[in-house]
Amino acid sequence: MHTVMVLSLQYRPQGYGGAGAFLGIAPWRVFTGHFLGVFTLPLEIIGYWLVCTLMLKQAPRLFRVLFWVMAYGIVIGTVFHGTFMAMVFAEQAAAGAPASAQSTFLTLETQLNIAIVPLSLFFLVCYLTMWGIFTVTILRKASPFPRWIVFFTPALWSLLIVLLYESHTVPWLGNLLYPTVLSLPHLVFYVPCTIVVWRINEAGGEG
Repeated sequence: MHTVMVLSLQYRPQGYGGAGAFLGIAPWRVFTGHFLGVFTLPLEIIGYWLVCTLMLKQAPRLFRVLFWVMAYGIVIGTVFHGTFMAMVFAEQAAAGAPASAQSTFLTLETQLNIAIVPLSLFFLVCYLTMWGIFTVTILRKASPFPRWIVFFTPALWSLLIVLLYESHTVPWLGNLLYPTVLSLPHLVFYVPCTIVVWRINEAGGEG
């Protein structure tokens, strides 16, 4: 659902650099992506609760703190997402406004861009901290997760998507995946994570 949301709100085959990046996005796509995000992003907290609960035996205090840090980060991330609609509409209004009013909309867009910087930086710090500590713990200690799960951590896949987009190696694929830089990596991680949890429950039931 999250992946559908970001593609609806942001996807643009031509890429996302420069002015006018979001001029071609229809209002229905903006509204769909906005409301899907507002109502589904907080549900990410459930996934982080599951991961941190499974890791409590390895580092109880640390993963309790990490859960609340990440939960707060997701709240901030939802606020960040909520401002994106205003940025898109401000850019579109500036493009269609007369010269006398255009500067007003461009100023609004600039101010919105400045306002989201601390939100995005805060979430990024929480995100990298969470998955960095998770990876180190998995590699150093026995845990419910197999060590190969580190190859599916969201932060790693987010980095790969950014590198693919910035390298322009396969432009169409980079443009397609870039809006999903956070949503798709979580989907990739939770598929093997669900299998691991399922096996843990099966083992518990047999015991």
